[in-house]
Amino acid sequence: MSCSKTETDYIPELSFGEQKCITEFKNTHNLSVDSSFIYDANAISFKIIDTLIITESRNNAAGGWKVMNLQWKEIGAFLNRGHAQGEFGSIPAVHNSPFFYENDTLYSIAHDNRIGNVYKINITKTIEDSCLNYTLLYNKLKKPLDRFVYINDREYLTRENTFKKNTLKRLTLYKNGKFAKNEIFEELNKINVDSEDWNILAAFPAYNRKHDALILTYTFFNTINIIQVHGKKCITVSYGKHADMGTVLQSKNRNVFHEETQLYDDVFAVMDIKDRDKPRIHVYDYNGNPIKEYILPKSATAFDFDKINGFLYTHNYDDGLVVRYKATL
Repeated sequence: MSCSKTETDYIPELSFGEQKCITEFKNTHNLSVDSSFIYDANAISFKIIDTLIITESRNNAAGGWKVMNLQWKEIGAFLNRGHAQGEFGSIPAVHNSPFFYENDTLYSIAHDNRIGNVYKINITKTIEDSCLNYTLLYNKLKKPLDRFVYINDREYLTRENTFKKNTLKRLTLYKNGKFAKNEIFEELNKINVDSEDWNILAAFPAYNRKHDALILTYTFFNTINIIQVHGKKCITVSYGKHADMGTVLQSKNRNVFHEETQLYDDVFAVMDIKDRDKPRIHVYDYNGNPIKEYILPKSATAFDFDKINGFLYTHNYDDGLVVRYKATL
């Protein structure tokens, strides 16, 4: 359900294209914890891909990424930190690393933010051989980047901190290693913020290849940009009235609206933690229409859906616990 746009509904600085102000989700579910499942994952984040769960470990001495089955039993570990060939200066975040299939083979893109290299990892072969199987896609990109977003083997996006007042972030598309013009990104890059606090525009960018959609979910604003990377379509969604830029800049204790974003074939989901004790997971289609809302009884900082068995898993960074709910996309 969307409210109509007025001059005070939205922030011009963060709003592009069609405006959608969501006032409620008609399909809302209050979930209950599945008490038969509690697991201490000792992880930071995780991603479920069919019958596999990839977790990013707090203790990466024996592999920064661990591979689990759907019973959360470890079946492999890889990505070690170090200076030898095949080792990483920093362990890539699982929730920032896309996973996809090519010819029935599962791959992931891992960005080593400290060194600047980007690798294409053959997850299927790595599990089969118990040895990291990878190729180098990009060598020594600018570092450190705020975010790296993989489009395909020839194209990628970067989001970087400029550390300059007014112009705090820059979103850039590259094709074959060269700058590629995108009119919407140019408008985004013109956002003028009267502050040197580059973190004010913190966001979670993620790309869906099927819909050619970049989802940009802001941390301190209840705002989501849905941007067509190879076109001119853009939709801006807010859940409730947009947070005011001036109020957020002046606030000593800022509200955190969004914690994580997960993309699926035809919908995407964001975690709204404005109420930290009862976070909400909002599911939208790629036109910004609200599909459903899940209200959780426990704090969480990460989530993903097991689509095969119909479960929602959440993880709380503070206590390391994984909690399970019965829920579907």
